[in-house]
This record gives sequence, C-alpha cells and structure tokens, in this order.
Amino acid sequence: MSPLQPEQLRWRCSERHVQEALSARETHATALSPLYFTQGHTLESLHLGLKIEGPGYHMFIAGPPGTGKSSTLKALVHTLKRPERARPDYVYINNFEDADRPQLITLKAGEGRKLKRSVARFVDRLPEVVHSALSSERVERKRRALNEQLLALREEALEGLQALCEREGFALIRTGDDLSTIEVAPLGKRKKPMHIEEWLQEVIAGKIKNVDPELMLGKHTALELELTQVWERASLAEWEARRELSEVELQEVKAALRHASCILEPFYQPLSASLPPEEQQEEQQEEQQEDAQPAELTREQPWGEGPLSAWLMGLVGWVEEHIEELKEYKSAKDEPMDLRDVRVLQVNLIHEAEAESPVIFEQSPTLINLLGTIDRSGEDTHPHLDFGDIRGGSLLKANGGVLVINANDMANDAGVWRTVLRALRARELEIQSPDQLFSSGGGPLKPMPIPLDIKVIALGDDELYRALFIGNEDFGRVFKIKVEFDDTLPNTQSSLALYVAHAERVVGEEGLPQPTHGALGLWAEFGTRLSGHQGRLSTHLGALTDLLREAAFYAQDEQSEATTEDHMRRALKQRFERHQLIEDKLFQMFEDEALEITPQGEAVGSAIGLTVMDFGDHACGQPCKISASVSPGEAGVVSVEREVELSGRLHDKGALTLSAYLRAHYLPDHICALHATLCFDQLHDEIEGDSASLAEAVALLSELSGCAINQEVAMTGALDLRGRVQAIGGINEKIEGFFRLCKLKGLTGTQGVILPRTNVKDLALRQELIEAVEAGTFRLWAVGHIDEALSLLSPRPAGARSRVEGSEAVCFEEGSFNEAVRARLVSLSELARAFYSPRGARS
Repeated sequence: MSPLQPEQLRWRCSERHVQEALSARETHATALSPLYFTQGHTLESLHLGLKIEGPGYHMFIAGPPGTGKSSTLKALVHTLKRPERARPDYVYINNFEDADRPQLITLKAGEGRKLKRSVARFVDRLPEVVHSALSSERVERKRRALNEQLLALREEALEGLQALCEREGFALIRTGDDLSTIEVAPLGKRKKPMHIEEWLQEVIAGKIKNVDPELMLGKHTALELELTQVWERASLAEWEARRELSEVELQEVKAALRHASCILEPFYQPLSASLPPEEQQEEQQEEQQEDAQPAELTREQPWGEGPLSAWLMGLVGWVEEHIEELKEYKSAKDEPMDLRDVRVLQVNLIHEAEAESPVIFEQSPTLINLLGTIDRSGEDTHPHLDFGDIRGGSLLKANGGVLVINANDMANDAGVWRTVLRALRARELEIQSPDQLFSSGGGPLKPMPIPLDIKVIALGDDELYRALFIGNEDFGRVFKIKVEFDDTLPNTQSSLALYVAHAERVVGEEGLPQPTHGALGLWAEFGTRLSGHQGRLSTHLGALTDLLREAAFYAQDEQSEATTEDHMRRALKQRFERHQLIEDKLFQMFEDEALEITPQGEAVGSAIGLTVMDFGDHACGQPCKISASVSPGEAGVVSVEREVELSGRLHDKGALTLSAYLRAHYLPDHICALHATLCFDQLHDEIEGDSASLAEAVALLSELSGCAINQEVAMTGALDLRGRVQAIGGINEKIEGFFRLCKLKGLTGTQGVILPRTNVKDLALRQELIEAVEAGTFRLWAVGHIDEALSLLSPRPAGARSRVEGSEAVCFEEGSFNEAVRARLVSLSELARAFYSPRGARS
C-alpha cells in the first residue's frame, strides 16, 4: 500500500488562489465584512428576528465562541432598519394615599425632564403661593371682620359683667388685653378696687368696716365664675372664628395652588377635554364665576384623571397638613423656604427615552443590572425606602429598542433567567429591592410595573439553549427565534475572498504591514487547521486576526514593509509552541526513558496507539503503548482501564465493539472461550474516546496470532463491528505527537502513522512534518479496514475470509495473519471445553 503524498497532508493555498481571491473581493466583501462570514440561513434568521414583531419573538443566537456572533449582530442592529417602537419617558411620583405603591407616569419622549423641571419650579413656588394666598384681600377682609366681631363680642360681654360687678360692690381690674388678665376686685376705701387678698387684709385689720366678709367672698366667687364663663364663651367664639378663618385661608390656598399648577397642565388631561361641548360651556361659565369668588377646591380630582392629578390632590392634603410651616414664610422678599429635600414633592425620572432606538450590550447581566433595584444611593440618608430610591436596569434602558445579553453569563444564576423570562412573558417590568429579589421576604415597596416593548437577543451556545428549552417551559414561548452560527465556511473562492477582505480590513484599520500573497496563503491554510477539515475554513475570527497581528509584529520588529511568509511561519510556530510546557515535560520523560516507548523493532502483543492531551489552550498528541494478553476463559475482552474506572463510556464502547468483532469475524461458527486483557502501559490518567480501538485490536490480534508487528508505526482509528476503520478527532495533533517522539528517538525512514482513510481530508500538518514526508524519513498510510493495517504492520498478509464448502465454518488464506488468529481462538476454545467438560474436570 502506497503512503500518502505530501500534497495530501495539507490544503495548499497558492499565490494564485490568493490572487484570484483578491480579484473577487470587490464582489464579496464590503465594509460590513463580518456579516458575510455568516451563512445565508443564519443571516435570514437574523433579519427575521430583528424585524418581526409580536409577543415572544426574542432571539437566541447559538454557536461556538469566537465565530463572529457579536460583530455580526453589531453590524446588523446598527444598519438594518428595525420596526419603530414606542420610546416613552417614565416617571415615578409619590402616592399620597399609599406611599408603598408609587405611581408611574408615562410621557412622550423628552417630556419626563420637562415634568421634573416643572414640578421643581412648582414646588419651589409653594411658600410664595401660600403667602400670596394668605395675604389676599379676601383673606385680609375676612380676618378683619372676624377680629372686629370677636372684639365686639368680648366688649359686650365685659360691659355686662362690669355692670353686674358695680351693683354688687365690685369692679374689674385689667392688667392686659387678654381676658385671662382680668379679675374681679372688691372696692375698698374711697371706692378703690383692690385685689381680694389686700381687701381681706384691710377687713381683718379693721380698716374696712360695715361689711360681711363671708357674703362678699361668696359674691366674689360667683362673679369670678361668671368671668370664667365669659372667658370660655369668648375663647369658643375665637376658636370658631379662627376655624372659619382657617377654612377661608385653606380654600384660598387651594385656589392659589390650582392656579399655580397650570405649569403642570401639559402633563395631565384636563377634565374639560373629555366633556361634551355643552358641558364644556357650563364649566367655562363656572370658571368665570370662580374669577369673581375663589372656588372651593375639594379632594374630588379637580384636575381630571391620571396619576399626576392624584398627586396634585395629594399635594393639597400635604399643604393642608403643613400649612403652619408654610405660613412661616412671611414675605416674598424673605429667603424662600427650601422644599427640594422634601422627598414626597420630588419626581423620580427613572427613564429618559433616547432620541434613537437604543441598542444596549449588557456586559454584566446580573439580576440587579438587568431589572433595576430599589436601594439608597450613597447620598441618601432617609431611613426608609421610597419612590425616589427606584432605579432602572438594562431592560428599562433598552426599552423601545434592543438589549443584547450573554446567556452563558446569566446561566450562573438560575434566578436571573427565571425572572427575565417572567418579565418578557408579561411584557412588563416590576422593579424590586434586593431583599425582594434574593429572599422570600423583602420590603413593602411595590412600584407600579413598567410596560416593556423591547427586543432581547441572547448570545450563548447550543448546550445552554437545549438546557433552557427543556428546563423552562416559558423559554420556547419567549425566545421563538433561534439563530445558529457555524464555526466554518466552505473552502471556496468566495470564502477565500472573504478571508482576504477581512485581512485587508484589519491591516487598514490597525495600520499593519501589508501581508504578501504567500503570507496570506499560509494564513488561510491555518484556517483549515482550525476548522479540522481541508474543505472548510474556520470562522473563528478572533484566532485568525490574532495570528495576523502576531505575524505583523514580527514584520514590524524587523522593520519590514510587508508581512512575509517567514513572518507568518514564525507566528505559526510561536502559536503552536507558546503553551507547550506540559508537552515538553511529557517528551522529556520519553527522552529520560521514564516512559518506555521506542519506535523501533517488532513485538508480539504490543502496539503504539495515539491519544490527545487537551489543556484548553493547547492540545498535543501523546503516543502510548498498548499491551495484550490472552488465555482460555469466559470473560471476553477485559479493559484494565474500564475495570479500574479510568475510562470513559466511549472508550468502553470501543473495547466492547472489539470483543464483538472478534467473535463475529473469527469465530461465527464456534463458541469463543477467551479471556483477553488490554492495558495502556504507563498511562495513569483517565482515557476517553474509541480512537485507540484499532491499536487495541492490532495488539490483541498480534498476541493471538503470535505474529510480531512493526513498532515503528503508530496507529489511530475507531473500529466498527465489521472491522472498518472510522474517522477520529485530533488527527493532526496525534500524528505530530508521534513524529516528535520519532525525532527524539531518531528517525529511521521506516517510521510513520496509520490513520483512517476518512481522516485524510482533515489533515493540516505542520511544515516540518510535511518536509520529513517529502524527504522520505516519515510516512503516513490511510486505511479503511483493519486488514489493511495488519498487512502494513506484519510481513504476513492479513488474509481474506471465506466459507468452507458445505458448512457454516469460516476460513482464512493459508499462512495469513488472520488464519493464525482463528487457529489460536479455536485452540483456546478447545482448551476451555476440555477444562470445563466432565472428563477433564479437576478432582
């Protein structure tokens, strides 16, 4: 069998290919080149998801990281004309009836800030409005009338009391203007009023004669009682007068507030706007009458309907409660009262709509960042949460536009997805405090929900999409559009033109040295290495762009005007070797013979298999020796790794498939009594995958046949039940790993690797290995069946299977490898039969 030719080991992008791609780039490349790394059906899904309206038409963009999902999306959302959505402003205000239920006001874009300024001006004018109202002519007239009425009432009562006192020999003494300063005094010598205590002293001293002290004291007590009753009646009359005056003042203040609130009229619907024309005329007549005499303002919504009207009515009640404080503002010339810190009179502009439809990329999609919160800012010192502590998140900021979130970041907290899905399903946003979000309790503050009109785009991978789709029944109803990004493109001229256009765009934007055609060719060849297939080009733009930058760095470091092939090869070599410290340590163990694998000579029951060590940022091939032993028994093929639980399910599948192949291929007409053991020598890590099943089969067949096999040839491939060798992954790393071992131990010219024929199209080997193949110091063979591998590894022919005439028995070519295998299997079965038969039973 002929080995593979050098041109089969990697797709070659010649300078002619690059030149043709450069000629075609004008057709295939535009300023939005990231879009064109996306295949047609993906672009169509993106267009549909961005443009279609209706509940639940949010998008989930699935695909491997680094495939241009974000760049494509950014280019589309900023250039594709999307349906216009309502973008209102949202304002929260205090609810005077229930402070724990803040009221939401929805306004046209730009009106929220105007309302906030208007309310601030209105509130700033409150003391002046109250002062003006209390200083009005109507209030002053009422105040004078009541004062005169009180004075007349008091004087009339005192005149009557004075006459009564004179008849009884007493008089009234005034020490002040207040009734409480008046007292009843008896008359002394020369009819002079005296305090009752002085009068008694005069009587006791005999200076006042011809009086009955007890009688006079009784009269004095009666007159004092009458004075007290006069004072009480006067106080009651004064209280009634003050109450009446307060009512007049309050009505005047309410009327003044209504007049001052005209500054807020554009933000609420006046009641007359919803009345029939004849009722509007009646209301106009009533308003004309109100000009003559201020109307009484009741709590029956004189401003019409709506939350702002309710707030104004609540404000009237607040002013009524704080009227005495507002009265302290005596004159408009005085320093105005500062009401800006009175939180119930403030406006919380929670969202101000942007001029254009917003596109928000939320980099940290936590629950609070997405939904908002109710929490104090660093400047707030008030003890309790209120409407002013409500803050919006990304969902509100992007309302009326597009919100892009990283679905995998959100998956770290199951509560985030659950809450976001609930909000999108209900199409309204309910902002809560951290206590409410993260615990079953929480504060009582419950703001009115905000309507959501938004397009949410989640970026994630297929595994997460499936988990969300299966785990949450609302997910499929909310995210109805799935967009799938592939990580490869067909390796065609148009795709190569996109590669070249992308390279030119990066070079132009970043000012890098212009790459030569040869450098671009090597760069495109790396794209097939990333894709894992010669017929595909990778769309991992991040890795491709990084390689371009690194090659340009070496060019700039050498002060070269162009990035050449040598610079690109240096960048590729450095990229392969950058993270290979662990790989170097591994091969140091081969060099020190701590790991005993020498790719030389022949051996029975031993084969060299190939595995891959993947460290995330670096993968390398690791050759490993597989040994086999056989004896009669019933256990079949036993994998040591499976027994000690160092193997995964796929590896166990390969071992079981091998066992079935042995029975079906070699002993379909015979009972197979075999106890075979397979072991990966000196491999102590867990092994997964069935790519070593070819090497395991060869080692076992060698042990069964007694035929030595070539230890200079390693092999990889998965075996099926019919002995066919199937494709495996990591083919390039496996071959390069064995090549490095051969170089370390010394190239003999007869060393090489057997690989599945179906993997030939996946080869993208390094230049050093290809040069070794060209020089004849290393070889590769592609096989489709295990018999082809046996013919390469042993001087004996594999031997075709046939049927014995006249029976169901099978046979193989005489002197062949497979004939020896069958003979040994039959022999082991006969030994087992003799051992377990009654005649051969042990005593």
